[in-house]
Amino acid sequence: MAADRPSSRQDRPPPRRPTDPRGPGPSRAKAARRIPIAAAGSRPPTGWLAGAAATLGFTAVCFWIGSATVFAIGSTGREIDFNALGYFAGCFVSILMLYRFLVADNEARNTDRYSDWQVFGARRVIGWMTFAGWVLGASHLWFWVLDLTRP
Repeated sequence: MAADRPSSRQDRPPPRRPTDPRGPGPSRAKAARRIPIAAAGSRPPTGWLAGAAATLGFTAVCFWIGSATVFAIGSTGREIDFNALGYFAGCFVSILMLYRFLVADNEARNTDRYSDWQVFGARRVIGWMTFAGWVLGASHLWFWVLDLTRP
């Protein structure tokens, strides 16, 4: 039985180094090189908010262009209209803009010097813009399917 155990301290493996208390993730060097999305003490990130407003505007403008303008997809012989682009922008890109805004806004809110807008909160504004973009995108889908199924 005594032969199964190490005979002295020198035979034991060295102790393990303590792990990072933040858990698994990027190494400290990578975390140090990462550029922060929002500067400390800033207001809500207006870049992502402007991107969401542009996406909503593009989705709305696609109603006037609609299926009147059709363009080819490469050399495949297939065509796509602005209802399809409005559907994609409204249902997918607006959600992506909301996600990126919320990530940047959370990083800004983690500082002690964050100040939101006075009248309407930025999260409420972008939430309603995303909802409106999604509704417009769903209606684009409706008109796009009607055009595709028309004899």
